[in-house]
Amino acid sequence: MQNTNTQPRSYLNEYMRAERWRMFAGHVAAIMLGILAALITLLVGPSLQLLVSERSGGIPWSDLVSPRLAWLPRMIAGTPEISGAELFRVLPLLLVSVAFVKALLGGTQWYIWESLGERVSRRIRHDLMAAYVRLSPGARRDAEGMKVDASIATGISNDVRMLREYIVHFHGGLPREGLQVLFLGVTIFALSPKLFIAFIAGLAPAALVIRKFGKRLRGRAAKVLSETAELGEWIQQRLLGFETIKHFGTEERECAKLRALNETLLDRMMRAGRLRARTSPLIEAFGVAAIVAILYVALDDARSGRVSGAVLISFFSSIALFAQSGAKLGKYFNSNKEGMAAVDRLAACAEFMRGNGVENIAVVSNPGLGVAVSCEAIRVRYDGSAAVALDDVSMDFLPGRVYALAGASGAGKTTLFKVILGLVSPDSGNVSVSGKICYMPQHVQLMSASLLENVSYPEPGGDRSRAVAALREVGIPEFADRLDEIPVAVSGGQAQRILLARIVYHDAQVILVDEGTSALDPGLEKMVYRILRQLAARGACVIMIAHRIPALESADEIVLLEKGRVVEKGAGTSVRQTPAFSRLLAHEAP
Repeated sequence: MQNTNTQPRSYLNEYMRAERWRMFAGHVAAIMLGILAALITLLVGPSLQLLVSERSGGIPWSDLVSPRLAWLPRMIAGTPEISGAELFRVLPLLLVSVAFVKALLGGTQWYIWESLGERVSRRIRHDLMAAYVRLSPGARRDAEGMKVDASIATGISNDVRMLREYIVHFHGGLPREGLQVLFLGVTIFALSPKLFIAFIAGLAPAALVIRKFGKRLRGRAAKVLSETAELGEWIQQRLLGFETIKHFGTEERECAKLRALNETLLDRMMRAGRLRARTSPLIEAFGVAAIVAILYVALDDARSGRVSGAVLISFFSSIALFAQSGAKLGKYFNSNKEGMAAVDRLAACAEFMRGNGVENIAVVSNPGLGVAVSCEAIRVRYDGSAAVALDDVSMDFLPGRVYALAGASGAGKTTLFKVILGLVSPDSGNVSVSGKICYMPQHVQLMSASLLENVSYPEPGGDRSRAVAALREVGIPEFADRLDEIPVAVSGGQAQRILLARIVYHDAQVILVDEGTSALDPGLEKMVYRILRQLAARGACVIMIAHRIPALESADEIVLLEKGRVVEKGAGTSVRQTPAFSRLLAHEAP
């Protein structure tokens, strides 16, 4: 998916703005951590000198923290020096206190960003799913829409997980380590400008590494995510078609295809992994090289007396923490490039769904309509198709009647269903219904919820007595005592009757059935038609897509379609005697 409007960073910022106070607290904690890290390194040198020195008299502050920083303790203490005894009493307590506060702040700062990442991830998962269920059904048929269908599950799970890590590392880890590098760098410069310049010169190649590998790593990470989504979609399709694979004995062929997809994914991952493996070690290697380069200069300064031992120890302590934070920056750099690739995908997916969403179905509800369903000059042409799916279809469906839509494949039966359901907006014409619609699809998919929720959906809570009555009416009384169970081990016929129980439960004015007896044996099929006729006798309008003779025989009227037009409509006995029906039988004959 190509993102044309929403920039990935601005997409994420929409969610981050709502967490600005947590972000502020996290950044304040990061600043404090940087200051405390610099303070600890300044205290390390004097502490070690105190352990090895026997000086009991006054010790100038310049000998402890360098002449450039001596003004600070001199201003705090109000004296140009400190006695050895006083230093021995105060320094250990100060060092331990600063280290404790730094550890406490570090944990707090990390928790702030972890919780913020989880909160943003929760909102993004919710918004993605909400946008998906509002997505225009027509938009799902084009290339971009099919990509959304294939990637939405991976996006909500894997991409959002990577986005959460990106938030924690980019907004939490990078500023924390970057500020520590900044404050430690200032400390190093104050301790010895000459050594600082030598150190930075040694690190310059690391910046070139980051610039060179950054874009390449992000591109490879995007390819890994794309291949992962494709593999997930392929596996899902094979799981749904498991029985077909077993029937045709194509296990080896499917395994070979899986191996090929796995090899492609492995290759993508290895390419990204090799790039990551080169980046962090190179950055660390340049850091080590810089330390080695300045070690010679530092030791020469110490021998000549240009710096004290305490200052030199503080300098190298600062360098050590500087290198440690720099290494973490390299690690976060790698993971953040992968995170940005995930943000790219999520932003593109969200942009497509926002631009193709529909809040309400395109069906007018009119309780005083006088008929159950009214179609007026309906015309539908799908994108990319030369032929029309429905061509000037006008008809009324009356309450208390059972209608069977018949026609060859592609005649327009399913499209007419989708127009009545509001799943397809007609290019021209209007559809009006008199009341509530219930729908039984051809391929039944029960929800992973209790039986009561499946029967009463979308009514919240559900009425147990009505659900029990509905289950008994459709011939599955054994389920009446299992309302709180999740119907996982049910046959296809039982699943269809559970959906039929939903129709009975809601007592809808309009009932649409798309080949609703495809999974039933002849005896149960007759029972379903009997129930549908009973519902019609109560005033419901039943419209079926029918391919089988029993469905046609159970209908009061047959609507025969050819190439998107209604060619016959009337009582079943009369329509079955028309030339158009004979053409249908000839077309459907083996």
